[in-house]
Amino acid sequence: MELKRKAHEKLLNWKQKQNGRTVVMLEGARRVGKSFLATQFAQNGYRSYRLIDFSYISAQVRDVFEHDIHDSDSFFQKLSILYNKQLFPSESIVIFKDVPLASVACSV
Repeated sequence: MELKRKAHEKLLNWKQKQNGRTVVMLEGARRVGKSFLATQFAQNGYRSYRLIDFSYISAQVRDVFEHDIHDSDSFFQKLSILYNKQLFPSESIVIFKDVPLASVACSV
Protein backbone atom coordinates (compact mmCIF):
# COMPACT_ATOMS: atom_id res chain seq x y z
CA MET A 1 0.00 0.00 0.00
CA GLU A 2 2.87 2.38 0.74
CA LEU A 3 4.20 2.00 -2.83
CA LYS A 4 0.80 2.83 -4.32
CA ARG A 5 0.52 5.90 -2.07
CA LYS A 6 3.97 7.12 -3.13
CA ALA A 7 3.18 6.51 -6.80
CA HIS A 8 -0.11 8.37 -6.43
CA GLU A 9 1.71 11.31 -4.79
CA LYS A 10 4.17 11.41 -7.70
CA LEU A 11 1.26 11.51 -10.16
CA LEU A 12 -0.33 14.38 -8.21
CA ASN A 13 2.97 16.29 -8.26
CA TRP A 14 3.25 15.70 -12.02
CA LYS A 15 -0.27 17.01 -12.56
CA GLN A 16 0.33 20.14 -10.47
CA LYS A 17 3.77 20.96 -11.90
CA GLN A 18 3.28 20.04 -15.56
CA ASN A 19 -0.38 21.03 -15.98
CA GLY A 20 -0.82 18.78 -19.02
CA ARG A 21 2.28 19.93 -20.89
CA THR A 22 4.12 16.62 -20.65
CA VAL A 23 3.47 12.91 -20.47
CA VAL A 24 4.26 10.63 -17.57
CA MET A 25 5.40 7.04 -17.90
CA LEU A 26 4.60 4.38 -15.34
CA GLU A 27 7.26 1.70 -15.41
CA GLY A 28 7.33 -1.58 -13.57
CA ALA A 29 6.86 -5.30 -13.77
CA ARG A 30 3.77 -6.71 -15.45
CA ARG A 31 0.59 -7.09 -13.43
CA VAL A 32 1.59 -4.97 -10.43
CA GLY A 33 -1.22 -2.40 -10.73
CA LYS A 34 0.10 0.35 -13.03
CA SER A 35 -3.10 0.52 -15.09
CA PHE A 36 -5.25 0.33 -11.96
CA LEU A 37 -3.31 3.19 -10.38
CA ALA A 38 -3.54 5.30 -13.56
CA THR A 39 -7.28 4.62 -13.88
CA GLN A 40 -7.96 5.51 -10.24
CA PHE A 41 -5.89 8.68 -10.64
CA ALA A 42 -7.88 9.60 -13.78
CA GLN A 43 -11.27 8.89 -12.20
CA ASN A 44 -10.50 11.00 -9.14
CA GLY A 45 -8.64 13.88 -10.74
CA TYR A 46 -10.07 14.52 -14.21
CA ARG A 47 -13.39 15.37 -15.80
CA SER A 48 -13.05 12.45 -18.23
CA TYR A 49 -10.51 9.84 -19.23
CA ARG A 50 -9.96 7.06 -21.72
CA LEU A 51 -7.86 3.91 -21.35
CA ILE A 52 -6.48 2.69 -24.68
CA ASP A 53 -5.08 -0.82 -24.49
CA PHE A 54 -2.74 -1.40 -27.44
CA SER A 55 -3.27 -5.13 -27.13
CA TYR A 56 -6.81 -4.60 -28.43
CA ILE A 57 -6.87 -1.46 -30.60
CA SER A 58 -8.75 -1.36 -33.88
CA ALA A 59 -7.24 -0.53 -37.25
CA GLN A 60 -8.96 2.87 -37.07
CA VAL A 61 -7.30 3.74 -33.77
CA ARG A 62 -3.94 2.49 -35.03
CA ASP A 63 -4.40 4.78 -38.06
CA VAL A 64 -4.94 7.79 -35.76
CA PHE A 65 -1.68 6.99 -33.98
CA GLU A 66 0.18 6.62 -37.25
CA HIS A 67 -1.16 9.75 -38.99
CA ASP A 68 -2.34 12.26 -36.39
CA ILE A 69 0.12 11.91 -33.52
CA HIS A 70 1.86 15.22 -34.36
CA ASP A 71 -1.38 17.26 -34.39
CA SER A 72 -2.71 17.00 -30.85
CA ASP A 73 -6.03 18.71 -31.58
CA SER A 74 -6.85 16.32 -34.42
CA PHE A 75 -5.41 13.36 -32.51
CA PHE A 76 -7.63 13.84 -29.45
CA GLN A 77 -10.67 14.84 -31.50
CA LYS A 78 -10.47 11.62 -33.52
CA LEU A 79 -9.97 9.52 -30.38
CA SER A 80 -13.03 11.20 -28.85
CA ILE A 81 -15.10 10.26 -31.89
CA LEU A 82 -13.79 6.69 -32.19
CA TYR A 83 -14.39 5.94 -28.51
CA ASN A 84 -17.53 8.08 -28.20
CA LYS A 85 -16.00 9.75 -25.16
CA GLN A 86 -15.65 13.52 -24.91
CA LEU A 87 -12.17 14.70 -23.93
CA PHE A 88 -11.89 18.18 -22.46
CA PRO A 89 -8.75 20.34 -22.88
CA SER A 90 -6.74 20.29 -19.63
CA GLU A 91 -9.53 18.34 -17.89
CA SER A 92 -9.11 14.89 -19.44
CA ILE A 93 -6.41 12.27 -19.53
CA VAL A 94 -5.70 9.44 -21.93
CA ILE A 95 -3.96 6.35 -20.58
CA PHE A 96 -2.01 4.23 -23.04
CA LYS A 97 -1.60 0.63 -21.92
CA ASP A 98 0.74 -1.97 -23.42
CA VAL A 99 2.26 0.43 -25.92
CA PRO A 100 4.97 -1.54 -27.73
CA LEU A 101 7.71 0.38 -25.86
CA ALA A 102 6.02 1.47 -22.59
CA SER A 103 2.80 2.46 -20.86
CA VAL A 104 2.23 6.19 -21.11
CA ALA A 105 -0.41 8.57 -19.77
CA CYS A 106 -0.96 11.75 -21.71
CA SER A 107 -2.99 14.73 -20.61
CA VAL A 108 -5.25 16.48 -23.09
